Amino acid sequence: MYDMDVKRAYRFRFYPTLEQEQVLSRTFGCARFAYSLAASSRVVGSASASLNSHRPLKTAPLTYLRR
Repeated sequence: MYDMDVKRAYRFRFYPTLEQEQVLSRTFGCARFAYSLAASSRVVGSASASLNSHRPLKTAPLTYLRR
């Protein structure tokens, strides 16, 4: 049909300033904390079948942390 090259990915470098590094570090630290908390609560919650089927009880703490 058409002879066009399709770009599938872009590669680029990022050189953040000191302020940007601090913001990124804080953001990734919060994300890592939230992921670890969710993973640990999932392991603990899998032991009890009642929390395993009720999604709002599992997601409520993460929603609170995002605020």
